[in-house]
Amino acid sequence: GQCDQSSWTCKKFTALDDIATCPKVGDWGLTYDDGPSKSTPDLLKKLNEYKIKATFFVVGSRVIENPEILKSAYNSGHNIAVHTWSHPNLTSLPNDAIVAELKWTMKAIKDVIGVTPLYMRPPYGDTDDRVRAVTHAVGLKTVLWDPEFDSNDWALASNPPSKSVDFVLDIFETWMQKFPKMKTGFIVLEHDLYPQTVEAAVKII
Repeated sequence: GQCDQSSWTCKKFTALDDIATCPKVGDWGLTYDDGPSKSTPDLLKKLNEYKIKATFFVVGSRVIENPEILKSAYNSGHNIAVHTWSHPNLTSLPNDAIVAELKWTMKAIKDVIGVTPLYMRPPYGDTDDRVRAVTHAVGLKTVLWDPEFDSNDWALASNPPSKSVDFVLDIFETWMQKFPKMKTGFIVLEHDLYPQTVEAAVKII
C-alpha cells in the first residue's frame, strides 16, 4: 500500500515530539526492548557493576510473568517504559486496540513498581500520526532510536541464527567511529529477550 508520509516504518519520519536522540553531545541512551526475560538479570548485573543506567521498554505480558525481574531493574535505578502488551504492529490496529495494548501494559508496570510509566516505544518502530495521537491521549510520549544505532541483535535469536555476536560487536565498533563526529547524543536499540542478545549486550558494555 501507499506509504503514510508521517510513518516511521516507511519513511523514518520523526514527529516534533518524538524522542529519537539524546540532546546533549556525548550522551548515549542505552535502551533494551522486549523483556523482562529470564536473561535480563545477567544484563542487570553487568549494568549495575559499571553503574550504567538504561531504559527498559517492556512487554506487558512478560511483566506479569517476570515481576521480580522488573522490580529489580527499577530498584537498581533503571527507567521502565512501555513496549505494548503483545508486541503488535500498532499501525495495523484500530484505536481501541492500541489503547488496550498501552493501558494494560501501563497497569502491569504500575502494579509491580508502583509508578506509572511516561514513555513508550512502538514495536518495530511502527508508528504514524494516528498511533502518536492515541499514545499521547493515554499520557505517553513516543521514544524511537537513531536508525544508525540499531544493533540488529534480534538476528542472533533467529532459527538458525542469521548473524553472530561478532557481527553485533562489529556494529558497535562502527558506532564508536561515528560517535565523536555527532552533534547530538544518540539512542541505541538492543534487546534483552534472549540469552544470545544479552550475551552481545554484555560484551558491548
